[in-house]
Amino acid sequence: MQEKIRCFITMFTIELEDLHKDVELIIQKYKDEHDHEVISNYVFLENLALMKNELFGIDSFLQEVKDITPTDFEDVHQIIDYLKKQCLNRCREKGIASAAYVLSERKMVKVLSYIEGSHCIPM
Repeated sequence: MQEKIRCFITMFTIELEDLHKDVELIIQKYKDEHDHEVISNYVFLENLALMKNELFGIDSFLQEVKDITPTDFEDVHQIIDYLKKQCLNRCREKGIASAAYVLSERKMVKVLSYIEGSHCIPM
């Protein structure tokens, strides 16, 4: 079971890092649209603020995952329950946009489906 837990942590970390890069690409798209006057300054600044908030959330969730000690958990479902609670609490406490939680939760489900549907290579 510990191998699956380590596999989940590794894969979920990669997914969150990828999600961070995706949001950065969206920010760049908004900058390009603003520079080419496709979107107004107001829309650009509102979008930028939201994306920065989401990045803050994703980065804080990522730190939460990196701080996990795998042996503190009996199975992957226990880690997922823990992370969901921690991420939701962080969203409420820090004013993080709920989209950051929703996207992170989708990544958890994706990684879980992979782990439960196949055998992870031992690390």
